[in-house]
Amino acid sequence: MIRKFFSIFLLTALVCIPMQILAQSGSEKRIAIMNFDSARNVSNWWSSYSWGSNFQPGDAISAALTSRLANSSKFLVVERESLDVVLQEQNLGASGDVTPETAAEVGKLIGAKYIVLGTVTEFNLTSVGSRGSIRLPISGSRLGLGGKSSDVVRISCEIRVVDTDTGLIVYTSSARKEIGTGSSGLEGFYKGYAIGGQGGELPSSGLGKGIYDVAGELASNLSSAQFKETAPKPKLEGYVLYKDGDKVFLNFTSKDRVSRNMIFKIFKQKQIKDPRSGQMRTISQTVGEVKVLNIDDSAAECQIISGGEDIEANDYAVNK
Repeated sequence: MIRKFFSIFLLTALVCIPMQILAQSGSEKRIAIMNFDSARNVSNWWSSYSWGSNFQPGDAISAALTSRLANSSKFLVVERESLDVVLQEQNLGASGDVTPETAAEVGKLIGAKYIVLGTVTEFNLTSVGSRGSIRLPISGSRLGLGGKSSDVVRISCEIRVVDTDTGLIVYTSSARKEIGTGSSGLEGFYKGYAIGGQGGELPSSGLGKGIYDVAGELASNLSSAQFKETAPKPKLEGYVLYKDGDKVFLNFTSKDRVSRNMIFKIFKQKQIKDPRSGQMRTISQTVGEVKVLNIDDSAAECQIISGGEDIEANDYAVNK
């Protein structure tokens, strides 16, 4: 039953996402929501339950947030499938491999002004025995006899909004909810097996409501937020020093404002004379794109990520 609930829960969240990528109009801004990751202190206690084999709290909360935000008058939400395609093409994971810098590049590829990154900082289960209950001293168990006991799940999530024009974080927010259930008599959870009472499992409706409540609070915060205004990303121009296989070295050093994972477009340039005005004009032809891997006092080492066959020394490079 609970497994069925979570299947319906995630399906409902996904079908609420627009089925086509929407073009920006009016004052609405296009926004994309990444799958959220989980902090290291969050244990996967849910894997012991029948519904928990494929469950991830970050996926559930981000899907619910996407659904809630799709109804906002402030944002146009990029559909999840389009985002996943770009992440796969860029060899990025759904959450953990993405930094604000790479998120900015992903946002440009899908035409989003903002990217939302998130971390589930708390999704922990505790069992509390109230006065009058007897906790049975059985190794590996969570069993109580008499009185009342309850399972409590605490959910906390933090989000960061990245401006894709600058790669800077322009807004942060968080939400926290607590969901509990109680009963009397013999109940508990023993080495992966549900025993008596509530069966050691949280009612699906309670846990689902908590996830939607956290997503709803985050969506409300986003809809009413005033994001920081950031200066446009500076234009960085340079040249190819040399090419070595699938690596390209640009004439930037660690003193320049170049950082790892930045993307540069490479052009061949040619000077031609305008026959009508007589003025000299520069014609540029794109020959590839590279991503910065490392940078030191001598050069920026880059990986070719598209094109590249015609890249050679003295070609022009500019950041995207």
